[in-house]
Amino acid sequence: MVLTILDGLIGLGLASLVVGTIGNAMDLKETVSLGVAMGRIGFSAGVGILPANKASKLDPFEALKYD
Repeated sequence: MVLTILDGLIGLGLASLVVGTIGNAMDLKETVSLGVAMGRIGFSAGVGILPANKASKLDPFEALKYD
């Protein structure tokens, strides 16, 4: 869970950096609303947690047999 939230924060930071750089070059002001930021982090956490939860319920030998 920590890794997925950290991934969301890193992605949000990189996106803000890129948009800020482009915005400064075009004389535009960029803003990221709190709702969008929280949605992004929540989505990132969900994408990481849901498959991990499903995988944790599998028998390791059975799961690796099909790999």
